[in-house]
Amino acid sequence: MTLFNNKTLQFENVEDQGRQQETEEKLVYQAMKSQYTKLILEHFLLSYIDFTDTAILLGLQKNVYPLYDELKDLRGLNGVKEHVGK
Repeated sequence: MTLFNNKTLQFENVEDQGRQQETEEKLVYQAMKSQYTKLILEHFLLSYIDFTDTAILLGLQKNVYPLYDELKDLRGLNGVKEHVGK
């Protein structure tokens, strides 16, 4: 019985890892296509080497870009541009 439970848990863990990887890949793709990525590239805050680092893009999409969305809601896209340009 214990052996079966361990195999079931391992299988579920593999499924969870697959779903997490798919989610992360989608977020990286969204970051690559984001207007914010283009903006920070234009201001040299992100290099072309950083642009190939999926961990950086994932972090931007998960942690920074939601804040940029809030700023955009409050002050418009120009508010985000001013923030990035400083």
